[in-house]
Amino acid sequence: MARKPTTKPLTAGAFLPMSSAEMNARGWCELDVLLITGDAYVDHPSFGAAMIGRVLEADGLRVGIVAQPDWKTLEAVTVMGAPRLFVGVTAGNLDSMVSNYTVARHKRKLDVYSAGGVPGRRPNHAAVVYAQLARRAFPGVPVVLGGIEASMRRVAHYDYWEDKLRPSILTDSKADLLVYGMGERAVREVARRLRGGAGDLGGIAGTAVLLGAKASAAADFSGCIVLPSWEELAPYYSATYAAYDRSHGATQTDGEIVADASRTGTFRHIPVRPGAQLLDVGCGGGFFLRIMSQLGVRVMGVEPSENGVAAVRQDGLPVFHGTLEEFLVSEVARGRKFDVITSSHVLEHVESDDQAIMELCRVTKRGGCGILVAPISVGLEKTIEDPLVTDEAGRWRLFGQNDHVRLYAHDDYVEKIRSHGFRVEELGERYFGKAIFRSLGLKPTSILYVVSK
Repeated sequence: MARKPTTKPLTAGAFLPMSSAEMNARGWCELDVLLITGDAYVDHPSFGAAMIGRVLEADGLRVGIVAQPDWKTLEAVTVMGAPRLFVGVTAGNLDSMVSNYTVARHKRKLDVYSAGGVPGRRPNHAAVVYAQLARRAFPGVPVVLGGIEASMRRVAHYDYWEDKLRPSILTDSKADLLVYGMGERAVREVARRLRGGAGDLGGIAGTAVLLGAKASAAADFSGCIVLPSWEELAPYYSATYAAYDRSHGATQTDGEIVADASRTGTFRHIPVRPGAQLLDVGCGGGFFLRIMSQLGVRVMGVEPSENGVAAVRQDGLPVFHGTLEEFLVSEVARGRKFDVITSSHVLEHVESDDQAIMELCRVTKRGGCGILVAPISVGLEKTIEDPLVTDEAGRWRLFGQNDHVRLYAHDDYVEKIRSHGFRVEELGERYFGKAIFRSLGLKPTSILYVVSK
């Protein structure tokens, strides 16, 4: 028989429990509500999770809080057991992508909502990651999303970071309910209904739920302002983006760029040798290919995007429509060797990076060179890779992006490239100079990996 929960008198200002030991000190054997937050736990009303916790506590509920859990393990959120009523999830006081990145998509060096300002303590798209974590950790327990990240994504929306039109965050998070705005009244009503044994959380002011096809057909929307759905908006949303723009953000004309490259003998740190053969993997809209072609280089592109391929072919340049793996085993690649290869942010996407690097080395001529760039997590001791993780939330949680299959550690990345026959030269701030790094918004730890054979 389960032990009847008891509550010991609390001293004024006692913090919400964060561990089983702190629960025991209160005489609790279980929680009513567990809150998961991407911020450090600061017991102040300016921190949403703390305020909601205190509101629920004032209603006589036993509330625990898990702050900035390790999103790679379920144990990080199960330290106080399954809550009786629901799990509340928030990314924190800021959108997690804003907390983690600058507007130029560079990783921030400071997180003001983490202890000591240390960055990297919350995952990208934390609301989705935490909600999925809670769903797996506590099957059958309702998951309630809240906070600014969830609020701003409750309907179909444009995601700046992915440059995509996204459906409601409820579809990715699989949460039962989303509370938007301030949330105090709504969350109290959620708790009241669940305490009373009601399973229906519909119709609560300031909340959003996903309706299935049958429920949507039966619902009465008269008197409502009906916003277009993601399915209705998708056909009007252009799938093209800056990577496929012919200028690719260049401020000079092609002629000016070609003239500068002819004078210096290099373009984007690649030697310009007329007649040389160049392979650009992930060529986007072909800007690099076009300039190198005008410099007399014989170019070949590989691009999986239909829009990118269309942009390259508009310039009359050769491009293979497909992935790197598909290109390497194609008739187009059979027997070909290249003087220069470039691969920017491709290896984190491929199923077998060992095979890809080995094949890239094979098709590189002896004496050839290239640039292999991939996201590197500074401070990571070992590359994170798990082929069993195939869902979007899991990949955001482990790799930082939904279409990545690994997150590289520096030493592993360099050793992997070398093990397949390339020499590797690392060019950083000392090589390029602090002024260039500052002008490009690069961190001092940024490195360009130049390979040769």
